[in-house]
Amino acid sequence: MVYIKKASLENIAEIIVVFKEFIEESSWDLSFDEKSSINTLFSFITSDDCEVFYSACKKGRVTGVATVVYDQDFCKERTGYLTKFYIRESGRKTKASRELIKTCVNWWELNDCKYSYATATASIKGQSNLFENLLSKFNFNKCGDTMVLDHG
Repeated sequence: MVYIKKASLENIAEIIVVFKEFIEESSWDLSFDEKSSINTLFSFITSDDCEVFYSACKKGRVTGVATVVYDQDFCKERTGYLTKFYIRESGRKTKASRELIKTCVNWWELNDCKYSYATATASIKGQSNLFENLLSKFNFNKCGDTMVLDHG
C-alpha cells in the first residue's frame, strides 16, 4: 500500500534525506547542501503557488517526493511545472511513482493550470526512459528537448 501526503514543516527532515539520495544518485557533478534544502522546502511548503507531495509505505517510510509549482509568467493562464521528482530505490517497484504523478496532475487541475511541464533531467542511470513512460501514461506529450550548458 502506498500513501500520498502533502508535506508540512514537520516533514522537512525526512524529506531532506530523500533529496540527499537524489543528488547522490544523479550523475550531475552537484553537491547536496542541507541549508539550501531546508530553505527550498520551507519556501515550497509555505507558498500558495508551490507544493511538496511525498509517498510513504505502510510503515510510514518516505519512498518518493515530488515538488510542483504554477505560475502565470506573462500569461493570463496558469502553467504548472514538476520541478523535482524522485522515487527511492525501495519505492520503484511500488505504485508510488504513479500515485505521486496522479496527485501532481490533480493539484495542477485544482489550480486551473492550462498546461503542465515536466523534464527528465535528473540524469539517473536508466531512469529517464522510465520517467518519460510514466508521464505518457498521464497524457504528457514530448515537446522538444532540454539543453544544458556546463559553466564548470
